[in-house]
Amino acid sequence: MNSLLRVALATLVLSPLCAFAQSAEAQCPTLPAEGGLKWELLQGPDFRFCRALRDDDSEVFAVTISGDNPFRPDRGDRAEQGSIAGHQGYWYRSQLAGDPNLIVRETLVELDSGQVAHFSLRAQDEQQKEEAMRLVAEMRFAADQRLTSN
Repeated sequence: MNSLLRVALATLVLSPLCAFAQSAEAQCPTLPAEGGLKWELLQGPDFRFCRALRDDDSEVFAVTISGDNPFRPDRGDRAEQGSIAGHQGYWYRSQLAGDPNLIVRETLVELDSGQVAHFSLRAQDEQQKEEAMRLVAEMRFAADQRLTSN
């Protein structure tokens, strides 16, 4: 097979992957450069679900950006105060029914655009939780998607 044909085939095969990556980068908040993370994007008619993944495709945290979200923070479930994409807020305790030992945290913040961003993270231990929270704190939204208080 000649080299021109190989280049053409590679372009055809990789084009959808490049479009997906550009789409995720454009549709999801900016990840911290030193985190070594990549976005996986699932987009619906009225939401964007962005999963921050490690190189081994394990999830560090996720954020859903939508007009509304079923998560309703309960003051009694407040676990930690922290920075969420550069904005001060609270993380709330949650549970995953199938794994009661898993550390689960969620928070909901309003964007200046009128949408909400629901962050969720699952960790096996305190160290994983702290690392995920640090990465969320360093993440940034585009200027038109700034956060307001939760």
